[in-house]
Amino acid sequence: EYVEDFYYSLGHLFAARPVLSLVPLAVVLTWALGQLGGLTMMTKPSKLWVAQGTPSIWQADFVTERFGAQRHEVMIITTKVPGGDVLFPEALEEAAAVEAQLRSMTFEKDGARATLNDVCSRVQCRSPDASEEETTCLFQSPLKYWRADSYRSDPDLYATVSNLAAKDECGIPILRKTVLGGLQTDGHGRVLSATSLMVAILLEAQPLAQARAFEYGFLDVAARANAKARYVQVSYMAQVSQDEEVARLASADVPLLVGSYVMMIVYVVFALWGGNRTRSHVLLGLTGVALVICSIIVMLGLTVLLDVPFTPVSTQVLPFLLLGIGVDNIFILSNTYISRVRDPRCAALPEAELVGTVLAQVGPTITLTSTATTLAFAVGSLSVMPAVKYFCQQCVLGFAVNLLFQLTVFSVAIAADIRRVRARRLDIVPCATSCVRDDGA
Repeated sequence: EYVEDFYYSLGHLFAARPVLSLVPLAVVLTWALGQLGGLTMMTKPSKLWVAQGTPSIWQADFVTERFGAQRHEVMIITTKVPGGDVLFPEALEEAAAVEAQLRSMTFEKDGARATLNDVCSRVQCRSPDASEEETTCLFQSPLKYWRADSYRSDPDLYATVSNLAAKDECGIPILRKTVLGGLQTDGHGRVLSATSLMVAILLEAQPLAQARAFEYGFLDVAARANAKARYVQVSYMAQVSQDEEVARLASADVPLLVGSYVMMIVYVVFALWGGNRTRSHVLLGLTGVALVICSIIVMLGLTVLLDVPFTPVSTQVLPFLLLGIGVDNIFILSNTYISRVRDPRCAALPEAELVGTVLAQVGPTITLTSTATTLAFAVGSLSVMPAVKYFCQQCVLGFAVNLLFQLTVFSVAIAADIRRVRARRLDIVPCATSCVRDDGA
């Protein structure tokens, strides 16, 4: 009884004084929209799927702090024929062309410019022809078996790569298994064939903007080389590739999200269309869907305020979850209201009292179910997995805001719909009055 009285008073209050909910809604929504500029998307896999503070994270941070972070860029070159031998001059020439671009080009991204020499990790080098030491980039490539383009005139490419004592221009031994893949050798260790070549570059992580600029250039050069190559196929991956793929997946479901909301709007139209232009309640249902969208916006503002990172899991799941649960509660409230407003015994009730009876009947139910769902996700927010923890925290905020809007702002919408029906105004276009009686005459 006390619970019903509370919800009756709640519905009566907001229906009688709509300014108490509409003004705070406008203020909070405006504030939340202003916060969206500070929304951050966490895409780094090690920050999403590895529990922070564990020994593996601590050890990685320890090594990075003392020895510096490095970034790896890898390119695998194979023939157009799957499993085919890649040790022939034309394939090596196309690989050399890609290398030449990477060594000579300047890449730009987001205002940062970088060449390979700007960002590569370097080692001390003294070539046999030089009298003094110099530094050179750590550039691992099978083409180091040959000086310049001598592979073109090499009478036996297989004998060259079979030489275990081979060294690059700095006198550093070439590790055959790190530059040649799919090796086939005879009993004496002589190479018979290789199905892939690997080019690997080691970059310094700082300055990060320059390193990322080179990586994007690396990906672009590799992609264009793969498109133009006649003899080889180029597969590639940069350190930035994983982050970019996670970020891409985060926005990949945007069309699906828009489509789901459109489908829900269509469903609301059919479900709440009463067959009569004045006794239909489509506009009320659409208001409920709009409140779900508002609750998502406010939830995003709160995540920025509370410094809860947004993740791909959030973007792909949370909008659908809030839409489903939010619209479910909207239908419960709407159907209860429709049954009351069509009941002759309620015809003389003022709008505020009618809204109070609706909320007294179903308010405890939707509060109980929403609270149970919120508590379940609150427990999930204790997870040590960052992606799960952040997602559950955002769910808690979203469900709480959603419920608050349904009990307050939607009560105002119900009261407005009661006035529209009693004034015989049209649904969707409430400024117009119907001249048709409820019985169709």
